[in-house]
Amino acid sequence: MGQIYEAHASLQKQTQRGQPDWSKYPELAAELMISGHPMELMDGDAGHVPLTWISSLLDEVIKKLGDKRVFVLSVLGVQSSGKSTMLNAMFGLQFAVGAGRCTRGAFMQLVKVSEEIKKDFQFDYVLVVDTEGLRALELEGNATLHHDNELATFVVGLGNMTLINIFGENPAEMQDVLQIVVQAFMRMKKVKLSPSCAFVHQNVTDIAAAEKNMDGKRRLQEKLDQMAKLAAKEEVCDAECFSDVIAFDVQKDVKYFAQLWEGSPPMAPPNPGYSESIQELKTFILSKASKSAGITLSQFKSKIDDLWNALMNENFVFSFKNTLEIAVYRKLEVQYGNWTWALRSNMLTIENQLHTTIKNGNLDKVELNYLHKEMNKTYEEIKKAMTTYFDDDRDKEMLVQWRGQFENKIKEFHDEQVRGVKRKLDEVLQQKNACKKLDDKKTEFENKLLQKSKELAHQLKDKAKDEEELKKHFDSVWRGWVKELTADIKPIGDINLKDDQSTILQELGFDPSLIDTSEVFGKYTEISDVAESWLSESHKKFKENNDALSYVESKKTQYYNIFRSFCKGNSSAVVLGELMCEKLKVSTVEAVCNKTAIDLAGEMKCRFPAFSGNRLNLEKHLLKSLAEKEDFDGFITYIRHPRKQAEAFIKGEVQKYIFTDNTDKARNILKKNVDDIKTLVRRALFDATEKVKKQRGDPDMWLKELSSLLKDQLTFNTICCQNFSDINNFDFLKVETEKGLESVIKEVSSLSLDKMEEFRMKPDQILIDQLCNCC
Repeated sequence: MGQIYEAHASLQKQTQRGQPDWSKYPELAAELMISGHPMELMDGDAGHVPLTWISSLLDEVIKKLGDKRVFVLSVLGVQSSGKSTMLNAMFGLQFAVGAGRCTRGAFMQLVKVSEEIKKDFQFDYVLVVDTEGLRALELEGNATLHHDNELATFVVGLGNMTLINIFGENPAEMQDVLQIVVQAFMRMKKVKLSPSCAFVHQNVTDIAAAEKNMDGKRRLQEKLDQMAKLAAKEEVCDAECFSDVIAFDVQKDVKYFAQLWEGSPPMAPPNPGYSESIQELKTFILSKASKSAGITLSQFKSKIDDLWNALMNENFVFSFKNTLEIAVYRKLEVQYGNWTWALRSNMLTIENQLHTTIKNGNLDKVELNYLHKEMNKTYEEIKKAMTTYFDDDRDKEMLVQWRGQFENKIKEFHDEQVRGVKRKLDEVLQQKNACKKLDDKKTEFENKLLQKSKELAHQLKDKAKDEEELKKHFDSVWRGWVKELTADIKPIGDINLKDDQSTILQELGFDPSLIDTSEVFGKYTEISDVAESWLSESHKKFKENNDALSYVESKKTQYYNIFRSFCKGNSSAVVLGELMCEKLKVSTVEAVCNKTAIDLAGEMKCRFPAFSGNRLNLEKHLLKSLAEKEDFDGFITYIRHPRKQAEAFIKGEVQKYIFTDNTDKARNILKKNVDDIKTLVRRALFDATEKVKKQRGDPDMWLKELSSLLKDQLTFNTICCQNFSDINNFDFLKVETEKGLESVIKEVSSLSLDKMEEFRMKPDQILIDQLCNCC
């Protein structure tokens, strides 16, 4: 009936003549409920609370009775433990009883407080909520777990008091459910709840059970307190024990019942002791109830609405068996984050090396098999670490249920990393091939400029002491060189956004007068200005990289220095050393910045509290940061666009870590990478020199050997050796290059950390890729 009513209400159509008027049904159901009939609160088959139906029903009850106060008593227990029988015997109700799943979902029934005892209570009715049994055999696997945890949380949250019904003396079967209920209450902070509970052990024949089970009750209390503390730590709550969340006194709130029948049914008579126990329990409940004001029916209606909506938004916690299982899963999430970071950082290093190799022209194609081979060692180590974790961890019995899932996730992550890097490197190769013609031209330009600088220097050797005269001569011939070299190449023109914009709009059919009118309005002008600024900056970068004239002009200072060096009478070895150091400086800065970005991201991922845990840990720090700043706009952004806010948080924390809190550590990482490059270059210089001396090679061989040794770490553009063919002392060339290298290393070591923003690898973007895929 409830589902049909909700379906009709959702259509919001008037009832046509001849069709039943569904708007009358809540009124009829309210009359039944007032007269003592149980009404379905939760649909047992669908596991759903029809809120529209329940609200309409309770509204009609309030219309007929007034907004009366009720004391809500609910019952919870495993299947066939005697819940409905106990309520029927206690209040004279008629809930369905029988073997198996006789109650489906949850039912509520009003019991009026008689006039004789009404003066002792602050409420008019007891609203009894009977529920289906937990751990039903009809439901299987995770469906049972989720359904039972959801039902238990709903029932305990609704009740002013909940009877936890247990068949026998052992309460262990209910411990797991209660832990989930406690953690769910902690997570649903918006719903104001103050539940209490009492344990009822049925079918206990020994009258001394209470005394004999004192040790068991103490252990139960300790277990529940321990789990409540663990849950409070997970959810960042102040609860110290179970009773801080659900009111419970282990000394007073545990009752023992005799069995219902004396002998075996159906011929066995009822046990008088059961009736006595029922009466004692009823007296106990009423004594507790007398201290409670209960809640009004309208408050009860709102509580159902709030609690059910909160439950629908809480999917995470209900899929676990108990609080310890949640803690184990979150610990596994942290480990998974560490494993994926190990794979990602290794892949970034491989990407860096291959990117440099491609730029050096030493790689024409990137194969997936090669990338898998390069990653294999790290991937095998991760798989081994996972096996050890799942096999040897103290919680391995719990971990086994997620083993297959996380092994598949790691494999998918590994494969996606490999495919992603191949995609990036294929784009680099494509760009390299597209620019091959221009790169060849650049090399040709540089060789010609080097040759012309050398020739001019020999002509002006006598004027080497007059710096001003040299500069004047060089400037005068430079313009001629540039014109000569770029004569047959059409320069890239500048763009005029406003003219182009008008032309395109007219081509699309817009009236020119309409275009002129729209340009007057502020919004149009504002958008146009932003677009123009962005396009101008992009065009400037494109021109610098692709315009031959701009490229040649950018080399003026470099070739003036070469010209001046030749004028001073420096040998070809000295000039080549200076030229090489100039080229090495550019690639050293790039290599150091990219490596430092990866290292800083790794440092923060491992040691920075907000980034070193799982997704929940990141969200906690993000929200804490917003609260400390009292940034309400940030909260709104987080609600609507969580990834956007997470990215902003990561960028802000990375900036703060590098430039404010840990500047010295960041500089030490940069200096270490500079020293590594220095060691690499010195080693390459030594090996190249020794090989050339041994094989009696020439400068061309020396440069090729050096380039080959550095090809994975530093980009090294070709230098034409025909201008340095007179070099035969390679030890002297090595010494001169090392001299220049010292000044390069000194300059790079003092680089600003801001320089990282200019290159491919950025620590904040690396961490965003690692941490934000879950947002």
